[in-house]
Amino acid sequence: MARNGSFDHPVMVSFELVGNDVCSYHYGVDSMTTPEEFRKNIMGLLDYLNTVLPAGSHIVVSGLGDGRVLYDSMWNLTHPIGGFTYSTLYDFLNCL
Repeated sequence: MARNGSFDHPVMVSFELVGNDVCSYHYGVDSMTTPEEFRKNIMGLLDYLNTVLPAGSHIVVSGLGDGRVLYDSMWNLTHPIGGFTYSTLYDFLNCL
């Protein structure tokens, strides 16, 4: 974040959690983030933002979607950016 807390105006940060940022359900239970790890990581990020954002700034946190529901309902649908399924795209992204 390229902000100067002493000189910049307050900002509004949109912090959105997306289901597959937390676990990779289709690879098994062992790859899931524990609630303790999740809380520690989120609180660490919020603590960091508190040190770099100008005074008076706000953070809007959106709820977490259940990655299992997203994957189970969309895995075989065609992704809007190309002629392939979500499952194919996510398999490719996992290889990166």
